[in-house]
Amino acid sequence: MASTQIRSLKFRCLLQRRSLPHSLQGKPQTQFPSIWSLDGELKFWGFAFRVGVVIVTVVFAVVIPHFTILMGFIGNFTGTCLSFIWPAYFHLRLRRHSMSWPTMVYDMVIIFLGFAFGIVGMYISAKAMERAFELGIPV
Repeated sequence: MASTQIRSLKFRCLLQRRSLPHSLQGKPQTQFPSIWSLDGELKFWGFAFRVGVVIVTVVFAVVIPHFTILMGFIGNFTGTCLSFIWPAYFHLRLRRHSMSWPTMVYDMVIIFLGFAFGIVGMYISAKAMERAFELGIPV
């Protein structure tokens, strides 16, 4: 297992080394305006946006009690989607015409297990949040 991870790391480093210089040449093409003015100063709306993000984050942290349990609840959903459901789903969608039936069933089992793990994790997190509110555990 360690040798596979080392080979995977080598591949990722090689891929970044080959693709990074091409993506950094010239001004990036984007549809969004820059928050920096031509003289290098931060524009007012860019400053206001940054301050607004910090204020919203602080308000969420203060207003939502047991924020860590809430993040665990959200993480159960997003983690299983990113780790189990989406890769297998896209593999099915992109390669379904050239895949054998056992491979398709294998992907479907992975999707089913991803949903099952996500539901179980969300249930456990919801129970923990309910218990925290009932017991009045300090934040």
